Amino acid sequence: MEILDRIYRIELGHSAGDAGSTEGGPSVSAFYVKGSESGLFIDAGFPDLARTQPILDYWRGPLGSYPTSWVLVSHRHYEHAGGVKILKEATGARIGVGRGDARAVEADVGEDTGVVDQALTGGEVFDLGGRRVRAVATPGHTAGTMCYLVEDEGILFTGDHIMGQGTVVVRSDEGGSMAQHVASLEMLLDMDVRTVISGHGPVMDDPMSQIPELVRHRREREAQILDMVREGTGGVDDLAGRIYGESSERRLWLARHQVVSHLKKLEEEGHVVAVEEGVTYRVA
Repeated sequence: MEILDRIYRIELGHSAGDAGSTEGGPSVSAFYVKGSESGLFIDAGFPDLARTQPILDYWRGPLGSYPTSWVLVSHRHYEHAGGVKILKEATGARIGVGRGDARAVEADVGEDTGVVDQALTGGEVFDLGGRRVRAVATPGHTAGTMCYLVEDEGILFTGDHIMGQGTVVVRSDEGGSMAQHVASLEMLLDMDVRTVISGHGPVMDDPMSQIPELVRHRREREAQILDMVREGTGGVDDLAGRIYGESSERRLWLARHQVVSHLKKLEEEGHVVAVEEGVTYRVA
């Protein structure tokens, strides 16, 4: 459906919830940005044709197989990058992925396919005719997380960097960094962003009031974790249990990753020391 002028949302269902079920997982969408000469996709959907078919159906149907120059991927995760080979073969578009995630996307699709045409570093501009989309490097959620700004309109596609539904989990085991995530959020405050469109959830029309709140929450969580370590709670599992309480197995697993990412940031800043990396920490 057209959600803004020549910007289209293609709904793809839900990502995995608890125990791998799609029930309860956040909604997933891909997007199409149309210019006067060509268009591009933001994100590529799932790796299987069944769940990525809605993208092809929308492109061939309402969009009339519009000339498509690029598929720009927000980050490496399967519901955002999984369909790159499918879309490339169907539309002839080139694939752009953040440099820090490009190798992971290639590995998921098949390293001999050469599916990624350009590893993006930020600043690249894609001219669609009367409309320009600029890549913005926002590492943190993953090493190669990218946002994409529709210039002159202040519309920013954020993938999972800012989510309209659910909570951003920083996975240090996938190259994510809490320090980079917070810095990337703060960097957006210096940009002319009027609308945020996430891969999950509704459009956000007042992002500049929400970004400081996201930063504040991360800093408060960091302080909470540091206080607990000072009190003697240094085990990651114990910290996750105290902070997040009773939770499902999958949510506790995600909470554990979040705690570890905060601890690694505190370690980088010299506040804590790993007794056993990713397991137990103490005050520096």
